[in-house]
Amino acid sequence: IVTDGGGNYNALSRFDRDVLSLPNVGYIVMLEGINDVGHAGYNPATQTTETSVTADDVISGYKQIIARAHEHGIKVYGAEVLPFKGAKYDSAEHDSMRAAINTWIRTSGAFDALIDFKDAVADPADALQLNPALERGDHLHPNNDGERAMGAAIDLQLFK
Repeated sequence: IVTDGGGNYNALSRFDRDVLSLPNVGYIVMLEGINDVGHAGYNPATQTTETSVTADDVISGYKQIIARAHEHGIKVYGAEVLPFKGAKYDSAEHDSMRAAINTWIRTSGAFDALIDFKDAVADPADALQLNPALERGDHLHPNNDGERAMGAAIDLQLFK
């Protein structure tokens, strides 16, 4: 949402190019924020730990994107930040930030609807991690089966 890294620009800075410049966009499914959480306290450009993005910063970014989309008649469907226990981002501090962001996504009413990708790919035995059968082995990214599970979690009635 707000963090640059890995040669990529943040979602706020790309929004005009990636969304508003395209014709006939009616919907956005927003699954963003995991890199903001994972890089909190760490600057990948300088490879140093420093004060960085907070849950409030990420939420502010979501609010800006939602407002800009709504100004253009675009509905925004939110998706919670996926679990990442065992991944390089794993820490109590990062999971607390993820939980705060996810609570806001679920309860704020800012999104036009919620698509529950998180529960589609979480491990039934431990909701803080991805289901081992649905992840690539890095505990961070869903594999093809995980992506299919996420696709199956989408209520297609949202797009009518």
